[in-house]
Amino acid sequence: MHSVLAPNAVWCIRNTCYRYHIPAVARRGHVRTGTGPFIMQALNTYGPLVGRVLIGVLFLLAGLGKLGDVAGFSGYLASGGLPAFLAWPAVIFELAVGILLIIGWQTRLVTLATAAFCVVAGVLYHFAPADQMQMAMFLKNLAIAGGLLMFAIHGPGKLALDKA
Repeated sequence: MHSVLAPNAVWCIRNTCYRYHIPAVARRGHVRTGTGPFIMQALNTYGPLVGRVLIGVLFLLAGLGKLGDVAGFSGYLASGGLPAFLAWPAVIFELAVGILLIIGWQTRLVTLATAAFCVVAGVLYHFAPADQMQMAMFLKNLAIAGGLLMFAIHGPGKLALDKA
């Protein structure tokens, strides 16, 4: 059985109409109903915004937490082999990343830099196969880096200051 695309079909909800193709196999004398096209359009519009806000809030809160104890964070950096003077740049970086992701400005550049930051931080401070909690943090950093790379590849979405 093969599928032939039908001409544009119209699907309306609350005075807003959407055009989409219905495969011929699905059109056996009845109109296909459902919310699939509406949900996908909503996901395409709002999904990137929600993703950016979730990841941005994570970095914003992490930066604010470190801002409250920069001296302690400096010691933590030194324990991983990095110079303590990098504490302030790291805090400022996390705060800036949080804000820039939430508003969606310079998203591709910001997400590439932040993905690298997550991988480096994960390798230097969380990669400890004998410690289950540290490995969970390491994998979390890798997962965040993967999500950030998706924004670097696909852009910030429709609801952002970037229009790329």
